[in-house]
Amino acid sequence: MIGLSTVKSEIRVVRVQTHDRLLEGIAALWRKSKKTLGFFPEQALTKYADRGEILGAIDPEENLLGYLLYYRSRKPPTGSVRIIHLCVEEEYRNRGIARQLLASLREETATCSGVSVQCRQDFPAHSLWSKLGFYPLREVDGRAGLPLTVWWLDYGHPDLVSQAREAELLDKVVVVIDACVFFAIHDEDTSENVESQALLAEWIPNSFAFCVAPELRNEIGRCQDENLRMREMAALRCFGELRASPDELNEARTSLRRLFPEEMRQSDESDLRQLAYCVCCGADTFLTFDPRLLALDEAIYEQYGISIQRPSAFISAINEAVCEHEYRPARLLGSQMDIRRVKGNELDRLVETFQLSEAGERRSSLKERLARILSQPAETSLTVMTAAGQPIFLCSMNASTESYALVEVIRVAGSSVSLTLADFLATFLVREAIAIQARVIRITDPFISRAIEESLQNLGFRRIEGQWYRAVLSGIATCEDTTHSLRQIASECVALQSYLDEYASSLLGSCSRQEWSEVSEIERAIWPARIEQTSIPAYVVPIRPAWAAELFDSSLARARLLPSDPSLILRSENVYYTGVVGSTIESPARLLWYVSHERGILGSKGIRAASTLEEVAIGPAKDVFRRFRRLGVYEWRDVAAIARRNGDVTALRFGRTVVFPYSISWDGLRDTLRVIENRSSMFQRATRIKTLTFDSLYRQGIGDIRKGELWQDEVF
Repeated sequence: MIGLSTVKSEIRVVRVQTHDRLLEGIAALWRKSKKTLGFFPEQALTKYADRGEILGAIDPEENLLGYLLYYRSRKPPTGSVRIIHLCVEEEYRNRGIARQLLASLREETATCSGVSVQCRQDFPAHSLWSKLGFYPLREVDGRAGLPLTVWWLDYGHPDLVSQAREAELLDKVVVVIDACVFFAIHDEDTSENVESQALLAEWIPNSFAFCVAPELRNEIGRCQDENLRMREMAALRCFGELRASPDELNEARTSLRRLFPEEMRQSDESDLRQLAYCVCCGADTFLTFDPRLLALDEAIYEQYGISIQRPSAFISAINEAVCEHEYRPARLLGSQMDIRRVKGNELDRLVETFQLSEAGERRSSLKERLARILSQPAETSLTVMTAAGQPIFLCSMNASTESYALVEVIRVAGSSVSLTLADFLATFLVREAIAIQARVIRITDPFISRAIEESLQNLGFRRIEGQWYRAVLSGIATCEDTTHSLRQIASECVALQSYLDEYASSLLGSCSRQEWSEVSEIERAIWPARIEQTSIPAYVVPIRPAWAAELFDSSLARARLLPSDPSLILRSENVYYTGVVGSTIESPARLLWYVSHERGILGSKGIRAASTLEEVAIGPAKDVFRRFRRLGVYEWRDVAAIARRNGDVTALRFGRTVVFPYSISWDGLRDTLRVIENRSSMFQRATRIKTLTFDSLYRQGIGDIRKGELWQDEVF
C-alpha cells in the first residue's frame, strides 16, 4: 500500500488517447462500478477519447487508479462542462485522487463557466461533491423515478448576469446571512424566527444588500423533507448569491483554516466555506446565531474587515445610526478630483457613463439633452467631476429664470462611493444656487438614481409631481427674519408653498418654546442658513491642520503639499476623535473649528469652519472606534494614541460643515471673546462659548459682519 504523501506526489493525470491501453482499464473499472455509474456503451469511450474528454490518474507504473469522463459544451461564449463519470479504484479512494482529477479538468476547461454533474441522493458519492467545492443547483427526476441532484462548480468567470449583480452591490453594504439565520426566517417554530424576520423590515435602508453563500445550497440539500427542500431553494431567490472562483475560495479557505478546530466536523467545513465566500467577495458583515462563529468576530474583523454579529445586534446598530451604511471608507476613491465644465467632445463618454438604461432611458435621448444644454453656455452650465480622469458626477444648472436654478441633469456614476457622491452633489447644487443668487432649486431630470433621491431628501429637497424643489437660504439671521425669507420664497414658488409655510410656522413655534433641538433639525432643511440668538450649545474645538485637511478643509491639504483623500472631503458627515473632555459636550450643538498653529501652514492658528455636532460618544477607545469606523480618516493606531490613560476617547460625529471664506485669526478670536465673554482664548480642548460669541464669529467667517447677506463660500 502506497502512503498518502507518496500517492499524491507520484500520481499523474493524463489525457487518455483513442488507442491508449488505458481505455481497457477504464472499461474494466466502469464495469466494476456500473451499479452507481449507470449504463454506458463501451464503444462510446472511443468517441470521448477522440474528443480528448477522458482523464486518467496513473501511478509510476502507469496502472490506472481512476478516471474522469466528461462532456464539454461548445455553446458560446464560453460553454460548460458536464461530468459523466468520476470513478476511483476502491483501494485508492479517500487519497485525494478525485480532487486531482477535478483539478486537471479545471485546467483543461479553464475558459468554461463551470462544471456540472448529476448524482442520485441515495448514492455514497452524493456526499463527495460538496467536499470538492460543488453545490446543489436543482433537483430533477432520474430515469428510475428517483430524484437526482444537479451539482455545480462555478469557475467564477464574470458574465452579464454576474456583472450586473456586482454593479448593483458596488454602492451597498454586503451582509451575508448564515444558514441558521436563513432557516429561521422561514421557520415560525424556532425561537430565532422573530429576530431573523427583522432583517426583512421595510425600514432597513436599501443600501444594505442581504446575500447568501452558495454553501447554503449544501445545507438545504441535507434536508430530508423534499417539499421543504423545494421551498427553501425557491426562497434563495430573495437573496443575492455570492460568486468566487475555486482558486480564490481555496486561498481564502487556507487563510481561514487556522481559526477552526484541528478536527473538523461537517458543520465546521460548511462554516469555513461560507466565510471563505465572504472574504472573496468583500462582504462587510456575516450574520449568524452560532456562538463558535460569533467568538471569531474580533479575529475575523482585524484580518479581513468582516464583522460577525447576531441579527439583533446588527438591527440595533442600524437603529442607533441609520445613516452609517451610507459610508464605505475601505472602498473610497483615493485619487485627486477636479470639477470643471463639460467640453463638447466629451458627450459620447458622458452618455456611456451616466445613461440609466436600466430605468428605460435611451442613449439618444440623453445625448440630445446634453447637446442642447451645451449649446446654451451663456444660460446653462454643465459641470462634470472627475477622479483620475474618470467622470464620477454630472449636473447642469440654468439661471435664465429669475430666482430659479433649473437642473435638467443630475447624475452620479455607479461605484462604491455613489451615495457619498450623491451627498456631495446635493450640497454642490445648493452652493451653486447661492453663487448665482437663486432662491429656489428645481430639478427636472426624469431619470434620477435612488442614491441621489435619498441625498436630495436628506438635504431638504421635496419631490412634487415628479420634480424636486428646495428653497435656498444662506447666512445667519434671526428666527423672525428667516421666517420672513421662507414665506417670501413660498409666495414666489407655488410648488413649495405648503412646505415652506410649515417650516416657517414650525420655526417660529420652536423658537418661542425654546425647543432648540427642533430648531437644529429645521436648519438641516435650510442649510447652510443658520438661526442666530438661539440657545443651541456652541463649542470651539481645536484641531491639528493635518486632521482638518483630511476632514473638511482641502485648502489646508494644498498648503501642506500633501494631498488629502479627496473622497473624505466629499462626505457630508465625519467623525473627530479627541481625549475625554473635562465637561460634558451636548448634542445637537454647533462647532467652530480652531486649526492650531503649524509653521509654514497658511490658514492655521485660526477658525476655519463651522459644523453641526450630531452626536457625542465617550467610552473605551476600541468600542468607540468600532462604532464609527466607517466615518472619518482615522485608523486604529491614531485613536489608540489619542486615548487617555484609562483607555477612553470622545468621538464627535459632525456634519453640515461650512468652510469659511474668511479665516478668523487668533487675534480676531481673542478680541471677540474679550468683548463678549470677558475672557482670553485658551483652547486646549473643546470649550463652550456663548451663543452671541458663535453668532459673531460665524458672521466674521462668512464675511457678513453687518447683515445676513447672500454669500459665496466653500461648503461641503
